[in-house]
Amino acid sequence: MRSPLPVRSPLPVRSPLSGTRPFWYRLPLRCCFTRTIPFLRHVYLIIFLVAVLLINITTLRHVGSNAVDDVTEIVVKETKPLLTIWKAADELESMSTRFYMYNHPNITVRRRGGYGNRRPRMQQNYGIDIANEKQILTALEKSPLRTRDPNEAELFIPPIPFGRLLTFSYTANIATRTAMDALLDNKIFQKYQGHKHIFINTNFLYFRPMKKANTPMKNYYKYIYNSTVIQSVDHSAVYNELHHTDANWGNFQNYKEGGKPLTRRSASIGLGGKNSDGNLTLATVEKFYASSNFIFYHSRREPYFNNSTIYRHAPINRITSNKFPKSSIGWGLKKKEYQFECTRSKFCLVIRGDSPHSHALVRSIRAGCIPVIASDLLPIYSPIFKATLNMTDFAVILREQDLVNDPENELLKLLKMSDADIEFKIKHLAFAQRVIFTDHPQSLLVPALLKEALFATEVQL
Repeated sequence: MRSPLPVRSPLPVRSPLSGTRPFWYRLPLRCCFTRTIPFLRHVYLIIFLVAVLLINITTLRHVGSNAVDDVTEIVVKETKPLLTIWKAADELESMSTRFYMYNHPNITVRRRGGYGNRRPRMQQNYGIDIANEKQILTALEKSPLRTRDPNEAELFIPPIPFGRLLTFSYTANIATRTAMDALLDNKIFQKYQGHKHIFINTNFLYFRPMKKANTPMKNYYKYIYNSTVIQSVDHSAVYNELHHTDANWGNFQNYKEGGKPLTRRSASIGLGGKNSDGNLTLATVEKFYASSNFIFYHSRREPYFNNSTIYRHAPINRITSNKFPKSSIGWGLKKKEYQFECTRSKFCLVIRGDSPHSHALVRSIRAGCIPVIASDLLPIYSPIFKATLNMTDFAVILREQDLVNDPENELLKLLKMSDADIEFKIKHLAFAQRVIFTDHPQSLLVPALLKEALFATEVQL
């Protein structure tokens, strides 16, 4: 039998780290040759200590860099909204794009005596949008970006009041033909053949592809195809989405059968409002926290088209808990009470209706109330000044199905928003008010409108 190796007594060396012998003294003799070479013990000890020191230094640097990154992230998170808003505002304020507005009385439809009696039903159904269209045209007329010299202009606006023409009794066809004939005979329009021209029709009726045969414009669309229309729906984006992607629009899939857009390019500024219907309440953090209502939402009892009734009625029928924060939720209010409660609310619910868009969005923005949007198709169907604004910046976006499944818990999640998140939304909401409303003391609507025209969606046929 092979004799065992001789055993040497270890040197009386104490570990400087633990006060006990180094770990290699406890290893079997065959596993550590340093037991047989005393000099190498100390070399390995030094290497071990240096390695530990390097690990500690690396760890400290890593922790330190994380701490710096955390601080930087906080600073960036706080300053980014302001920088983004300042940049966007500066771009609009410094815009140099000039536009020319036609002023022929037949185009502006300012002939003395008008074109007959008004149709009260049309005024009742579309009065808000007609008033908004008039507000926009008035703002354009007064804008310093307007030029009287067509040679200086980059864009051309025929201020045909399509909304007002709808209210004329039996003579809307005459008024429309008169305005369009005057435009087509104009040398400026003939020069550009519709290019660089912008039509504004916020009530959408005159430029609906599916109803083109039913409007007084039916014989004129082919002459203005090269132009851009600005309204509450981006028909080019809708067409592109439904015909060039595999998107499924569910209850609104029938929009695919609506036909081709009537102009080459389109832009949406969303559904507007009538300034006189409610005071503009500037969005501020102080206003948010002083608001007594958590949620504001009201709807009519009557059913909606496109299966939207279940979505519109869900918050009213299914929020029953006594623990739900004080809110104004119900089946409608009178005009003054509606404005009062809406203005005193932190969040305003905006749910799809007969179409993906709703006037509730612009009302909530005007009230300085953070919109909570439950309309999956809204960003494509009816974006609101998308060349300047991003709805996710100033609004909270909910999935339609999540809201209808459990409206109470979905809305209670809003209570978990941090102060920083709320401040972010409020600052962008305040900027959105400048972009959208003509009566804002620092309104940017005109340059924002021109930017929408410059970046309008072109249809892909």
